[in-house]
Amino acid sequence: MLTIDDVFLPVIQYFIERKGTPSWQIKKDKIGFHDLTYIYKGKATYFVNETSYELKPGDIIYIPKGSIREAVTDPDDPIHSFAFNFNIAYPAVDDDPLPLDTVFSIPEDPYFMKLLREYNIVWLERKDGFMLKASGLFMMILHYVYSKLPSQDDRQVADLRVEKLKKYIVNHYHEKIEKETLARLVQLNTVYMGSLFRKKTGYTINEYTQRIRINKACDMLATGEYSVSETALKCGFEDIFYFSKVFKKIIGLSPSEWSKSLK
Repeated sequence: MLTIDDVFLPVIQYFIERKGTPSWQIKKDKIGFHDLTYIYKGKATYFVNETSYELKPGDIIYIPKGSIREAVTDPDDPIHSFAFNFNIAYPAVDDDPLPLDTVFSIPEDPYFMKLLREYNIVWLERKDGFMLKASGLFMMILHYVYSKLPSQDDRQVADLRVEKLKKYIVNHYHEKIEKETLARLVQLNTVYMGSLFRKKTGYTINEYTQRIRINKACDMLATGEYSVSETALKCGFEDIFYFSKVFKKIIGLSPSEWSKSLK
């Protein structure tokens, strides 16, 4: 399964602001695209791989590529929805589902509606370069949707102590970072601090620190101004061999291989 931070390019096959009639339906069929639909008003029943889902205003349904899809609206309350059918530009991951529940709700938000309205205008006007703008807007829509997922609450709700730890690590990545120093910073014992940090971020403190250091190392190497050994030292690694090991674990290439790939 893809993660939300995997780099992928959505290719929109079809979009519609759908204002359904009382007899609106989608006939049962296997879809060759990913379907993301937001219910703005009205009600509908969707069937995904023979499982039914009752949708109401504020609901989003995500149907992965290759699923069996069928839908009907409530004739007494026809749906008004915004529907995106898209593929992913990279064939290796096009069949992978996005990390989204089949059905979930998001709170009413003028900003989200503004994105949808703007997308609708871009799609209907079809000016030169409209697909580039449409892809960018859709990525913003996806990011917003993911940030509002109920299943992400535990990891998305800002915890001031964790944010304080992250800020310290980002500002001191080039130094030796002691857990005891971090614990004093947020007035927690080291065990609970580590548990809290992992719960909120998905990483241990050491994993997070390494990622910050390696991402910074990538930025430095990309400039061409620093050697691998200089970069390692400036990013908090005293042992260049350990630096290379961590770099390859996170990036997938050694520092020198990664630098060559930029040329």
